[in-house]
Amino acid sequence: MLASAGTDKMVRLWDVATRRQIGVPLSGHDEEVTDVAFAPDGRLASADVGGTIRLWDVATHRPIGAPLTASDLALRTLAFNPDGRTLAAAGDDGDTRLWDVALPPDLAGALCTIASRAPPNSPRPNGGSTSPTNRSARYAKRAP
Repeated sequence: MLASAGTDKMVRLWDVATRRQIGVPLSGHDEEVTDVAFAPDGRLASADVGGTIRLWDVATHRPIGAPLTASDLALRTLAFNPDGRTLAAAGDDGDTRLWDVALPPDLAGALCTIASRAPPNSPRPNGGSTSPTNRSARYAKRAP
């Protein structure tokens, strides 16, 4: 898989074997996108000239969390460390910023905590459980 970006504020994913775009472009930036970087676990980061970084789930083409703000100046380069837990961004202000972007080991539990819901398959006061078949119990706050 290859990611590309540019002046149209979109990020595109490509199948390098077929040379065809995968799905719809990733949209969410308000400015020209200047760089993209893949994490070892497959997540994608994108940066723009307004100093904003977005993390993406490439399988769903949806953003992960809220955008990260690095500066008011253009970002020019992004890089993940080898384990994917840290993202570095550098831009026109001359600074390099680091973010802890590690996913928690129990992602479902963490999302449930954020959403004030019981973790999947946990006992519920009224009986039953929050199994994956119970859609109402599987959600988290959506990114804007």
